[in-house]
Parts: sequence; structure tokens; C-alpha cells
Amino acid sequence: MRSHKSGAAISIQGQFGSGKTYFLTNLERHLRDQGIATVYFNAWESDFSDNPLLVLIGDIIAELEHHVPPASVEKLKKSARQLLPVIARVAAKSLLRAGDDEWDKLLGPLDEEVGTLVSDGRRSSVFGRRQLLVARDALTSIVKEAQAMNAAAFPLVVLVDELDRSNPDWIITFLESVKHLFGHQSIVFLIAIDRESVDILIKHRFGAEYDVAGYLSKFFNYAIDIQTPVGDAAFLKAALDASGLVTDGIFENGGDLHVSLTGAANGCIFGLGGPSGKLRRLERCAEKIDVCARAAGKGVSSTVLGFLVGLSETNRKLMREYANGIRAQGTIDAIKLLAQKDDDQWLVDWTVACGISRYDWEQRKTVVRTALGVDREPQVQQMLMGHMMMHTPSSESLASVTMEKIGWLL
Repeated sequence: MRSHKSGAAISIQGQFGSGKTYFLTNLERHLRDQGIATVYFNAWESDFSDNPLLVLIGDIIAELEHHVPPASVEKLKKSARQLLPVIARVAAKSLLRAGDDEWDKLLGPLDEEVGTLVSDGRRSSVFGRRQLLVARDALTSIVKEAQAMNAAAFPLVVLVDELDRSNPDWIITFLESVKHLFGHQSIVFLIAIDRESVDILIKHRFGAEYDVAGYLSKFFNYAIDIQTPVGDAAFLKAALDASGLVTDGIFENGGDLHVSLTGAANGCIFGLGGPSGKLRRLERCAEKIDVCARAAGKGVSSTVLGFLVGLSETNRKLMREYANGIRAQGTIDAIKLLAQKDDDQWLVDWTVACGISRYDWEQRKTVVRTALGVDREPQVQQMLMGHMMMHTPSSESLASVTMEKIGWLL
């Protein structure tokens, strides 16, 4: 960040769930640890306001106050109070996008109010685009004052999240406000967007043939793409460990798959249909596994629990059919489709075994022979009769026993 001495606006691009929020929140923590002035701004939570700048400016001033001496805070607040009323007028979308011939008409009724703010002789009360410069210079002055008091905390970094979830007019207003008012050498914006979603929203506003790429290039110096991680299971396991399931004695960090974090993570990833790199979905699954595991207590397979949670995210109908017992070839066929690689065959076998009651093997053997093939029957029977299945407290399958305890949470 310190290399951007002239300021910058950078887009952090990635699809929904790809980890943009995860990246920004961790970057925020890292920057704060380095003593850099940092603002995390959730645009979606702020689009209730017609003027996003009022919310953002408030967050920026509050952050700057943490990096200046206490005696200077009141001076900073005084400058901010002079700035906010001007911003409230010049940052509105209708004003920023108005043509030259509309400025006098739009700003005319505000002559008296705005004139009192700029009557100190430093600038005239000429309106239109000049007034935009007044607001920008006022903001620049505030940032420079804070920087002069604590240069090590700069550049100020503003992390903008969830912009692509806001309404189209709000997005346009925000981007144009950043361009017109925050072109300061000591402010760096990192704005997370799903480029496909933003393209749709902007075209909805300006028309299907609108040059979105050219439009966005006016605002961003360059773009950084979120790279899809390959360690979904490792990420999920770490998230489960951080939730305290091991320290609270519910799961183990090693050992048998049916009592371990590894089992819960692997089962969940299989239920999700394999790794995808969607960290938001993995975080949601980790939260759900944590709640379900605590509600179920000991005696429930962590792997089955993880699988049911993962399946509930992707195919709730299949989850309930599976938990009610494997009674049709279609159920097994649907489970087989979750396997992405040849070495996932053991997961298919294991899943089938967990869905078969200990005392129903003979009745369902035909289903296994038909759906998985005769050559897989020994593997499934071995899993069914192995020690991992024998702790089931009844003749029901592991899947149905687990579902009885956590189904109301799924």
C-alpha cells in the first residue's frame, strides 16, 4: 500500500463466494497491525442512504481520529463539520451526472447555504463544478492535516465490500463520488466487486450496449482477481478448529474419521460436490457444522454430520431422501454424481454404507449391486460391518440416526 504514493482505486474482482470478504477482512487486520489507517466500509449495509458519502466520510473521520494526537481531534472534527454539508450536495448522483447547462439550475437554490461555507475568501461562491473542487480540497486538507501529525499511518486505506449487492444508482453514485472527491495522494481504495454482477447492473442502468469496461476504467487504476484456492478441506478444517469443537471435546484433531475434524471437513466437501474455492459457502458450512455438532453431542459421526450439512447446501431434497434410507437406485445415482474424481469412489461406497441399516443389508444388496456394481459390493459390505458402523445405537443407519438429532437445524 505504501507504494501508492499518488493514491489509487483498485478493484478486487471475484465471483460471489470466492473469498472477497475473507480477503478484505484479513487485509484489514494485517494493515491495522502495521499501524496503517484503515477503513472497512460495507456498501450494502449503507445503501439505505441516498448519499453514500455521508456514511463513508463519517467512517473516515472516525478512523483518522485514532491516528492524531488527542489535542488535534477537535480541529479535525471542525474541518469535517465544514465539509459534510458541501459533500451532501455535490456528491448526489443527479449533481455529479448533470450536464454543464444544468448546474446553475440545480445548485441555484443552495447559494445562500453553500455560500456561508466558502465565504472565508479562499474560494468564491461560484457554483457548478467549481464547488466540487471546494469539497475535494476540503477533504484533501483534512487528510493532509492528519498525515502531517502521523505520517507512518498513511496512506489511508479504504476497503469497500459488497458494492455489487447494492442498487445500480447507488453503485454509480459511489464510484463517481470516489473519482471526483477522493483523488488524493494519500488515499488508496480497494473495492471488491463481482465483475459479472456489476456489468449487469450498469447495463440495466445505461442500456445493453453500454461500454462497461470503458466506464469502469475511469475509476480503477487496475484490477486484482481473487485466485480460487485449492485447499477447501484444509480451510474448512481450520475454521472448525477455530470454532472450538476440539477444545470443547466434541471432535478430535486426529484419529478416526468419524470423530475428527478431518472427517467433518471431508464429508462436507463431498456433500458440496467437491472443492469450489467459495470461501463464503465454506464459512457458512463451518458455522452450521459447529451448531449441529454441539446440538448432537458425542455419539454422532462427524463425517456423516459434515456430509449432511454439505448436502443441505446443494441439494436438500437428496439430503432428506438419503437420510430416510437408500431405497432407490436414483438416490445412489445422485450421490455418485457428487464424485469428481476416480479416487472419490471410496466416498461413494462410504456414503452408501452409512445410509444402509445394519439389519437391512440383505434387502438392499440388490440396490447396491445394480447402482454401484457387483465389484463394489464387498467394499460397501466391509464398511457396513466395520467398527465405524457398529457404534450405531440402533438398527437404523448412521445417516438416519444423525438426522434425528440435527435434522431440525438443517
